[in-house]
Amino acid sequence: MSRRRDTAEFDPATWPEFDASALTASQRTTFQARRTAIELYSQGTSIGEIESLIGINRRQLYRLIDRCVEPHEHGRPFGFRALVRYSRVASYQRVIRVHVQATGGCRGTAGAFGAMLEAHPALLDWIDGITAGDYPFNTERLGIRSLAAIVRARVLQSFAGSVAISQPATIVPWFHCTFN
Repeated sequence: MSRRRDTAEFDPATWPEFDASALTASQRTTFQARRTAIELYSQGTSIGEIESLIGINRRQLYRLIDRCVEPHEHGRPFGFRALVRYSRVASYQRVIRVHVQATGGCRGTAGAFGAMLEAHPALLDWIDGITAGDYPFNTERLGIRSLAAIVRARVLQSFAGSVAISQPATIVPWFHCTFN
């Protein structure tokens, strides 16, 4: 089965340019090989020829193409910038459920706040409406203690909430995080 892309969807000539001069010599060599492979592919060169000329196998080439055509947050394709090693074309997405350590701390909670906002879009809409004048984002701890006190008071208003908050494993992780 051929994975040849439609030329309207795949046109490297329309991609944003990338200045490879800032890369180290070895990074520049890798980038240039990847770019050449993509350009050859867009000109109709067979996959077999690209594999033998450049040394990039077809799976890697298809993965690189997919990265290049991925839309940037500004709407245009990532283009050749996606060929730089370790460049990110997608934002971090938490895929497993948050497991809070009984001893507290912040380990294993990466992306938990973003996942919560994704699960509750109304919170994100509400946060978008807050300005610096509405909330103390300019303080050292960003008002986290005040927010924690309000949340704790709300939870303690019901018996079920009081029981839940008294169990260490069910306490919200950011109550125990330290901010440096």
